Amino acid sequence: MARVRRPSGRGRYRLRFRIFLAVVLGALLPLTLVSLWSQIERPVPSTMRQATISAVLEVREAIEGASSLDSAKKTIDAIAIGRGARIRILDSSGKTLFETAHDTSEYGFHPVERFFFGAVSPEEAARLDAARGAVIDRQEVRAILGREVQPAKPVGTAFSHPSSALPANELGLVPVTRDGVAAECQLDELVACGAAGETIFGGARVVLHAEKTSLRAVAAVYALRGHLLRIAFVTVPLALLLAAYLSRRLMGPIETLRHEALEKAGSQNAKPDLPEGDDEVGELSQAFNRLLLSLREERTAHSAALSDLVHELKSPIAAVRSASELLVSQGEADARALRLSNILLESSKKMDAVVSQYLDLARVEAGLPDEARTRLTARSLLQNESLTAGLSAKVDVVIDASADEVVFEAVETRISKALRELLENADSFTPIGGSIGLYARVEADRLALAVSDQGPGIPEESLGRVFDRFFTTRGDK
Repeated sequence: MARVRRPSGRGRYRLRFRIFLAVVLGALLPLTLVSLWSQIERPVPSTMRQATISAVLEVREAIEGASSLDSAKKTIDAIAIGRGARIRILDSSGKTLFETAHDTSEYGFHPVERFFFGAVSPEEAARLDAARGAVIDRQEVRAILGREVQPAKPVGTAFSHPSSALPANELGLVPVTRDGVAAECQLDELVACGAAGETIFGGARVVLHAEKTSLRAVAAVYALRGHLLRIAFVTVPLALLLAAYLSRRLMGPIETLRHEALEKAGSQNAKPDLPEGDDEVGELSQAFNRLLLSLREERTAHSAALSDLVHELKSPIAAVRSASELLVSQGEADARALRLSNILLESSKKMDAVVSQYLDLARVEAGLPDEARTRLTARSLLQNESLTAGLSAKVDVVIDASADEVVFEAVETRISKALRELLENADSFTPIGGSIGLYARVEADRLALAVSDQGPGIPEESLGRVFDRFFTTRGDK
């Protein structure tokens, strides 16, 4: 019987693990996406703050080198475009002397972010800017003018405290002065960074203010992360249960089919009767049944052809044998002819035995379809006296307790003949006074019958060929 290679445990559960992992990752994907995007957003405030500070410094340089404000407007407008910022020039009372707005923060992934999280339109950004109050009263301007500065509060109700969304060092709750420039970033529905500086122009003190807002929905990203994290405490356990259910539901029929297919692989006459259904596993079973049917038909055709060949060979062999027997029985031929007749007789007997064995082999490979099976037990089979009759060595029959009650179906004459062949082979190699062991035990889900002797054993180089047809080493020693 061919040995069936069973899958290892590691590969056996690989598909089940993939199903389980896919469901769990699917449940965690939104939270993972939002968390990843929030990490992408982390450098936004610091980048925007630096851009506004640089814009204020560049505007100061442009004004200090200009003869009039009108002559510097073109340069200031170019700075606003380059920095993507809104730039204002105010007098000390807060009156706007000049303003140019090129506040934009769109970038390569902006359409993607707008699709998933939404975005703030420029009109909405202008409304939020107005909601922050007059420029002269903003914290960065108050710091430049030496007025009292209060901790900034976010506009809107997206967060209870700005630091819940951005690190304090990036949020800039306390205006920071650098080169005479104060800068601050706030978070409401978007990130807004402002920087202020001052200079003397035309003999009067003027305030320079640069503002940059992110049209990216940063607040939505952080709000979603908080909401999804809370939802995950419910969805992840449910996903685990769903993954366990799906893996069991999907893999259960496949496991059953695998088990039945292995049983068929260990059978000499496997019937194409795997259960078929309307789903994909049923279609797979149908394909296996077609394969089993094809193999069965091929085996039947092969057996029939071999039987026909055997029958065709038996006729001329019988003729040669009859002629040889006739010549030997007459005894009238000379010694040489008699010797040749004996050779023909012995050779025809061997050929007839070989052909008969091939005929038996063809029937066995076809699964002995025409021979009746009987229900046997290991005890009734091994303790049959005809099995050990005539052997010179003592036969010790050992039936394991696990095999004592095992009932199986077999062609009794065939299995007894196979065991008899093994016992005779063991008897021929067992020293005088030795013994032969005949064992029955259960291994995994099979009944194992074994014969052992006290002979020299099988050479290691011959172990792989012991079940080859007509293989023997008796002629060597």
